[in-house]
Amino acid sequence: MNHHQYQSIRSKLLVYFQKRYLNPWDTEDLIQEVMLKLWRIGKPINESELAYIYTVAKHLMIDKFRANSRQQADRHISAEYDDIKSHEDTSPEYGLQEQRLVQSLQTSLSRLSPLQRHTFIDGKLNGLRLQDIARQRNVTVSAAEKVMSKAVHTIRRSLADNGDSECA
Repeated sequence: MNHHQYQSIRSKLLVYFQKRYLNPWDTEDLIQEVMLKLWRIGKPINESELAYIYTVAKHLMIDKFRANSRQQADRHISAEYDDIKSHEDTSPEYGLQEQRLVQSLQTSLSRLSPLQRHTFIDGKLNGLRLQDIARQRNVTVSAAEKVMSKAVHTIRRSLADNGDSECA
């Protein structure tokens, strides 16, 4: 692949990832990963094979999204628990109640499917709108809404089963 072909493919990938509302750092990482994968193939790739290039880009983007979602889920749960533990000005009873609530939420989140858990965390904890979640996952808003609804229902049921009915 010569420099002109590289620049042309790179600019097309840049537009492709920007349309999916990725941040600039993830966009650059993914472009490099796509180009590395194309280079490892060992045969000349040109613009006539854009469908293949976009397929590679899509799969790498999905992999990155899944990895980020797993990391965010782990960080949110531990960060919220640490925040509760750091409130020294509250009464011991309040601290125990908060700790029990976090444990119940962790249990509830573990009962969700990975898709439901990531959707719930993105929407309720990260504050993403359903439109943004749908766009990231390349699904309709209705599909994202259904996943969120099932996640909320499961969490409410789980919290009620754990005796935290005031939270459900």
